[in-house]
Amino acid sequence: LQKFAKRNKASATSAMRRAADSIDAGSMIRYFGSWRTWAKMESIMRKHHAMIDSKRSQLLGVQQMFRDFAKQLDAGVKESGPSTRAWDYPEQGTPGKRLSKSENTTSLPDIHKGGSGRRSKESSSGRPHVPPIKGHSRDHSGSAAGEGIPARPKAAWN
Repeated sequence: LQKFAKRNKASATSAMRRAADSIDAGSMIRYFGSWRTWAKMESIMRKHHAMIDSKRSQLLGVQQMFRDFAKQLDAGVKESGPSTRAWDYPEQGTPGKRLSKSENTTSLPDIHKGGSGRRSKESSSGRPHVPPIKGHSRDHSGSAAGEGIPARPKAAWN
């Protein structure tokens, strides 16, 4: 009977030791997994913060370039003094060369004279005029806003 009790005690101790080892291993895996997630997150955060800081410094550099440019522009305007261009030729509006017509220049057609300015047998695109086909009409009097778009057909129930 003692031998039986000794053997049962050893089996129970061994089973309890394995259960305790299993619980310890599960805890270690859980802690290690949490640490690994935290370490990966910290690594990613460091990388992204470095990228953000780089972009921020780049943006500050561009802003500084714009400020310097604005200062240089202001300094150039102040050195040249106030502009008097509009006051130099008040009766002519803007200063500079006036346009004049000579024999070597071409000008736009007079839009105030009679006629449309179109040639008789060519359209504005330069293609010859094609008369409409008999029986077909280009009249779109029912069009929307007169833009050459055919009117919508009326529904049968209207």
